[in-house]
Amino acid sequence: MEEGIFKHYRIECSELFANADAGSVNLEMFVKQFGRPKRIAELQKQLNDLFLLGISPNKGQSAVDIMQEMSYEMNRMMYPYRYVRYGTSLFGSARLQPEDHEFQEITYVVKSVVAESKINVITGGGPGAMEAANLGLKEGAKLRTQMGKSNSALNYGVTVGLPFEEEPNEYLDYNNYHRTFGTRLDAYGDWSHSSLSWTGGAGTDFENTLVYQLKQVRHLEDDFLFLLKESFWSGLLDEKMRKMYHERKANNLRTTISPEDLKLVTYVEHPDDAVQAILNHYEAWKKRVWNKLDVSSQTKIMLGKLAA
Repeated sequence: MEEGIFKHYRIECSELFANADAGSVNLEMFVKQFGRPKRIAELQKQLNDLFLLGISPNKGQSAVDIMQEMSYEMNRMMYPYRYVRYGTSLFGSARLQPEDHEFQEITYVVKSVVAESKINVITGGGPGAMEAANLGLKEGAKLRTQMGKSNSALNYGVTVGLPFEEEPNEYLDYNNYHRTFGTRLDAYGDWSHSSLSWTGGAGTDFENTLVYQLKQVRHLEDDFLFLLKESFWSGLLDEKMRKMYHERKANNLRTTISPEDLKLVTYVEHPDDAVQAILNHYEAWKKRVWNKLDVSSQTKIMLGKLAA
């Protein structure tokens, strides 16, 4: 790696898998080599020493810096376990109700995907679009059982504490609770290989922007699938392009966005198009990641013995 070039652990992990031969990766050995437990131990000692001396205003930021680096190293160590289980994030409005056609479309998309694959679904864990997606997984899993197929798909709720927020919806298999939006959004990235944004408000727009930014700065791999419902979101992105590129270029000002950035997004309109896009991406991911694991690792993962 070139001096001064920072490579996110997600990109390192994906590149290592890309260069591996089929059936060659033992996940437990990979994690031992990929993680940096010595660095975590060093950081823990630094933190302990700080606390022994007593926290003061001038030392407080040092403690925060150490804890942030520890969090990064812990996520690095855990990330390979997440990389080998395909997950799709679903973003959308918490205000949607079961009678809304968008709620039903989201349920249909996830149900159809899960009926044909073994993926996890990641949502904010609340009502509306989140509940619709988590319901869809349960219905898709039921269909697989009826067809005599095995199922290992799980609903992951990446929830956050808010003074007005509702309880997690009833369909979650795992509740990954966060006290801040910042760590919550980081978790979305680590658990996901693709994302779908249907209809939403300010929060959904914020989540879309995060995915967009992470792809732009390569904290997500280039082939991360970023799906947006075209009729709902394209106008907003077109307006951003007008203000940040076309108007500034017309006025001989330095542009603040590039037309190439629009290639980071894949638009879909009909629910069936979303289903097919995710399934196609999942099949490509299996060749790129799942098929690189040895039989022992694949078996343990499907039995839930290697999971994070």
